[in-house]
Amino acid sequence: GVGDRTRADSRFHVEVAVAAASERLTRDEVAIQAELGLLLWGSGAGDDEAREAAEQHRAIALAISREDAVLARTLAEQHVERNTHRLIEARIELHGGASRAR
Repeated sequence: GVGDRTRADSRFHVEVAVAAASERLTRDEVAIQAELGLLLWGSGAGDDEAREAAEQHRAIALAISREDAVLARTLAEQHVERNTHRLIEARIELHGGASRAR
């Protein structure tokens, strides 16, 4: 459900921040997830979005485990861009917008 997806997504993002060994990054990531997590996953996100996020998370984690900083950064940037588009769509839907631009 929405709660499970929100927790799983948030957990991944926070764990990556923790792995970076930066208190500030971790604190900021926790705040971001608290503010945006439910909006991201509660706005009609379905199984396809969940599968896509899980695949992206796995690819990012693999790049990190292989210490491929360039690939990890590229994949993370793509993931953030995807989430940003989804958040924009969710905000439009919340305010009565009918179109879903991609």
